[in-house]
Amino acid sequence: MNKVRKYKVISNKNIDKHLFVIRLERNGFEFIPGQCVTIGIPKIGINREYSVCSGINDKFLEFLIEKVPNGVVSPLMRKLKKGSQVSIDGAFGLFTIKDLTKKYIFVYSGAGQAPFQSMIKSYPKLNYKLVEILDKIDKEAEYFICGDSIMINKNYDILRKNNVNGSNIHLESFY
Repeated sequence: MNKVRKYKVISNKNIDKHLFVIRLERNGFEFIPGQCVTIGIPKIGINREYSVCSGINDKFLEFLIEKVPNGVVSPLMRKLKKGSQVSIDGAFGLFTIKDLTKKYIFVYSGAGQAPFQSMIKSYPKLNYKLVEILDKIDKEAEYFICGDSIMINKNYDILRKNNVNGSNIHLESFY
């Protein structure tokens, strides 16, 4: 079981003007792909939840983070340099794969791809499709949808209108 601990930043890289990846030392941290943690910057006193982006066998922890305009934590995290420290509590959450033999459709917006990247890296034989927009509906697949609430609600409604069983739809909303 993990407890609140401090982790050093290994690197902090921009992906584009909105997204960045922060890489931390691993130090034996355990998680199940799809889980999230709370990350805080010491002495700030504010934490935010972020999904783990790294694979279970990676020697580091990675988080794909979207810089929130006028946000409190993400702009500060974007400025962290190598050697800086963050505090992590977790991992927790049930947005995880239970059966590796099924077909999965991963739908995301922005940093919502983070838990899927963790799943893909961790389970190399996983039968999946990673999309930003639903194109074809497969009633036999399990759907994992992660990102902003507007995108999630829109895709959930599409799936339900196409008679996809609600137990095959898994949702994780960031905002």
